[in-house]
Amino acid sequence: MSQLFFTHVMKSGGRSVNRTLLKHVGFDNVYPLPRDESVDAETANLFSIFYKVDPHLLLGLDEHERQALTFVSVHQPAWVAFAFENAIRFTVLRDPVQRTISHLRQIAGAIEPKLETLEELYEIEAIRSRMTNYQTQIFGAPPPDTIAKDFDFKALGEAEKEGIRSAAYWSVFTAIAKPIPSDADLLVAAKENLDRFDVVGVLDDLAGFFNRLSSRSGIDLGEPPHLNAAKTNTQASAALLEAIETDSAVDLELYHHALDLARS
Repeated sequence: MSQLFFTHVMKSGGRSVNRTLLKHVGFDNVYPLPRDESVDAETANLFSIFYKVDPHLLLGLDEHERQALTFVSVHQPAWVAFAFENAIRFTVLRDPVQRTISHLRQIAGAIEPKLETLEELYEIEAIRSRMTNYQTQIFGAPPPDTIAKDFDFKALGEAEKEGIRSAAYWSVFTAIAKPIPSDADLLVAAKENLDRFDVVGVLDDLAGFFNRLSSRSGIDLGEPPHLNAAKTNTQASAALLEAIETDSAVDLELYHHALDLARS
């Protein structure tokens, strides 16, 4: 069986993809590892999230450990997938406005203290900067010059520590450690990186994506299940929808590119 690498864009149907693939490949040699039943669920879930969003943990594996993995599913920038040269790389994108609303609902249900409206959440700069053209940031982000394996947090000053804590906090919810302003160059990079994936799908045609992935991987995935991870159904106002649509102009171009790839 070929190695499978899923760049799981948050709130884009990834739970359906993961659940289906795990039924076929099993739970041996997958990343992140299945939850340790000896650990309480809250702690295990926290560690699982860090494994999903932190490239350092995945790329810190030695070559033998990487090659032994049969299925990798992570909320990480696209450049991480290219470190797995022999893997079948695949991903699913979503209409940027719908994706952002769904993502905001998920975050609103998880953070404390609770906010009364999604507008309040979107006004938080740390959130808005990560939600703006989110998919373009995921696919266009360049790899760092180095992947730090030895890191002395205690040696940093308090301001540096607080900056890292804040970035880590929001990266758990968004998989973006440091927001990247979207421009034409980032969009070009995102399109070029998306072109390098073996199978690209969109949430609105998840069945078509399953068919293409089945053909490419040799695994008969059948029909996709419908799973929804959101824990709240807070309504979005017309003003919020308009603001997100304005902020998502670059992401919409990338989504149209994904549609073209899916159709072809």
